[in-house]
Amino acid sequence: THVLLALAVLAFGATASLLTSRSRTGGLRIGLAAAGMAGALCVIGGWDILGHTTTAHSSVEWPMPLGLARLAVDGLSAWFLLVIGMVSIGVSIYSWGYFSDAKTHGPVGAYAPLVCTMIAAMVLVVCAADVVLFLIGWELMSLSAFFLVGLHDEDAEARRGAWTYLVATHLGTALGVLPVFAAFVARTGATAMDGFAGAFGASEVTSCVVIFALGVVGFGTKAGFMPFHVWLPAAHPVAPSPVSALMSGVVIKTGIYGLLRLLSWL
Repeated sequence: THVLLALAVLAFGATASLLTSRSRTGGLRIGLAAAGMAGALCVIGGWDILGHTTTAHSSVEWPMPLGLARLAVDGLSAWFLLVIGMVSIGVSIYSWGYFSDAKTHGPVGAYAPLVCTMIAAMVLVVCAADVVLFLIGWELMSLSAFFLVGLHDEDAEARRGAWTYLVATHLGTALGVLPVFAAFVARTGATAMDGFAGAFGASEVTSCVVIFALGVVGFGTKAGFMPFHVWLPAAHPVAPSPVSALMSGVVIKTGIYGLLRLLSWL
């Protein structure tokens, strides 16, 4: 329930802040308030699940013939929800002073909608129980990070850092994340993640090693593992301070989440 409320608050915040973006402070205030409220909901939801053996499930009919849009929160998801919520609260508070400063240049009106989108995408990633929903959140997270890193697009270094990040993260997705999910979907015949655990038996050592290696490439690129960290020195220094904090604090940790989730299946 808390996850669904957080997503609804973030969707409202992104939409309302975008519609009021002509007002420098109005749209920023609405978007950052939504980000902070959603962060608090994530903290509460994650804390409720931690320490319990049950998993909270929620599913709705998908508007395309791609199965169900399913959300599930277990202990691993709850821990990452807790971290996402805490960092989001801190970033929303800091961002107000950072962007309300008259000396700050750039398209401030785009910041709040993008931050709300990024936080919502991370929540989807760590709570998705279906491959399609996970990949939608994964892609939204990459695109919103791209625009946030390049927020001050009048700077050539900011543009270079944003494009470096976008190319690197999509290469990691294409070469690692997609093949991993393709292997599990082909084995189980479904996109639901609850059937992935044990899909490859302990006797299939070669398959497990290959899948794990692909996961290190795909999720490791997002997490900034060496030697897939080429985007880190290009993107982080040019991003606005709260964006860099959000990316360092939780965005790259979604790569760790993906790898831990993959290990639980293997």
